[in-house]
Amino acid sequence: MPLSLSIVIPSHRRVDLLRLCLASVARFAPPQTEVIVVDDGSPGGVISQAASEFTGVKVIRQPRAGGFCIAANAGIAAATAPVVELLNDDAEVTEGWATAALRWFADERIAAVAPLILQNDPNRLQRGLQPLIDTAGDEYDPGGFAIKRGHGQTLEKWRVESGSFEWRVESGEWRVESEDKRAGSVSGGQEKQETGKASDVFLDSCLHSPLSTLHSPLKRATLHSPLSTLQIPGFVWGASAAAAFYRRDTVIRAGGFPEQFRAYFEDVDLSFRLRRLGFEIVYDPASVVWHRVSSSYGRKPSRRVLEQQSCNEERVFWRNVRGMARARWLPRHAAVLMAKALKRFQEGTLMPWLLGRVRALAG
Repeated sequence: MPLSLSIVIPSHRRVDLLRLCLASVARFAPPQTEVIVVDDGSPGGVISQAASEFTGVKVIRQPRAGGFCIAANAGIAAATAPVVELLNDDAEVTEGWATAALRWFADERIAAVAPLILQNDPNRLQRGLQPLIDTAGDEYDPGGFAIKRGHGQTLEKWRVESGSFEWRVESGEWRVESEDKRAGSVSGGQEKQETGKASDVFLDSCLHSPLSTLHSPLKRATLHSPLSTLQIPGFVWGASAAAAFYRRDTVIRAGGFPEQFRAYFEDVDLSFRLRRLGFEIVYDPASVVWHRVSSSYGRKPSRRVLEQQSCNEERVFWRNVRGMARARWLPRHAAVLMAKALKRFQEGTLMPWLLGRVRALAG
């Protein structure tokens, strides 16, 4: 029997997206699912007001905005189920997404499950184009950057262990048909390196290098994942907190999300700590979530956001790549930094990127 579930949704100001998120949860969540909205100091308490429109939703009101990490930790502390899903307020779930993920927690080695997260781009969907993958689990290059598996790839019709998935152009729906012929559909609802989009030669070579494939008791896919490796469940390095499922007691044991990060790369840092405790992370494409990518800060991040992302990315490396491993990978990290600096210079965002790195190194 699957374990019970608590869903934690941190939210600061996007009332419109939160309502869509909660409507999808109300429609598709398993019975007795606990839903917790953490109002991260929203102006006038608008998030609390919107959440109260949905029956059974618990609200935690933070007195001031503290960022995603503080809000997420508050929600996890209040959760009562053994499994917690962190869900962005700009995400929407689909039929069977929770059942597919929860089954993995029968194995005590599993600390987290990464769903298949699809980009919820209304313009693309209205044109009848197939959705793009946001992430199919995360990987980490020891040179110092995280990668979204499958990012930007399209999905043709393919079968996975628990059913058949098909994007229907004529209706603009993602249809999930299970093996016992039960069917349902839901209308279409970055801070990590986007696979295959590095503009310079060095970063592109990192994505294809065998050095960037981290080891596991079972064989892992390469970081630049072909579509075939995204069609079946399997071990991955990490899970995006946009919609990841976590074993609650293990997250607490690992120390939760790093609150000094506020937001960005906090899930990468947590994945490191879960793995150091000896746990595994699994990806399951039968668990499908839509995500309006970058809704929290827009398609063009502000200088402040860019600085925070840069700072946290650097923090992850120095906090988690330790001892002899650091000595081994430091030259690669230096090369990655030079390549990223050149890329940021070309984009006109070098200064906030540099300030972020300096903040991280200054502690």
